[in-house]
Amino acid sequence: MLFDDWKSSTIILNNGSEFNNTMVKYNVLRNKFLFHRNDSTFEFLDDVAEIRMKDDNLNDIVFKKITNAEIKAQEGSYVQVLSEGKVMLYKHYTRTIEGENYTNGIFTSEKKIIPHNSIWAIVNNKTLSVKTNASFLEELTSDKIDDVKKYIKEKRLNIKSEKDFAAAISFYNLINSSPKN
Repeated sequence: MLFDDWKSSTIILNNGSEFNNTMVKYNVLRNKFLFHRNDSTFEFLDDVAEIRMKDDNLNDIVFKKITNAEIKAQEGSYVQVLSEGKVMLYKHYTRTIEGENYTNGIFTSEKKIIPHNSIWAIVNNKTLSVKTNASFLEELTSDKIDDVKKYIKEKRLNIKSEKDFAAAISFYNLINSSPKN
């Protein structure tokens, strides 16, 4: 599971219907959201378009279902929306089971679940694999790089951190959507 606790969420279906206060967990290994009702756990059907929840700090966490090949993830996969705007930023969580279960009497090997997460940006309908570094950030935000650098310095962001990189992209998207642009 991506998180241990059930999270109260809003579920948005493809037809626009919303269901509030639904308790969910995300099974990353199977790429499925599960919901809890009446002491039973169920798997969502394929008609869920978006899931909105709050983290422990009451920040929004949004997952969207990939409905076309906009990122290099399997259609029907869920991605976390890190930023929306001129530069769309998504995180795709994946886990695989690796290793073997065997024993030779002395040594025992076991299978492990290994994370293989990736971040993707969509800019001008082009999908890019994100590298969390200053040169890639400059490539994505070149038209307002001076403002972005000033913001990074003011907020003391570490661009190599996914969270801080996403914050810089969100700031860029914010200043690109302001009325004076």
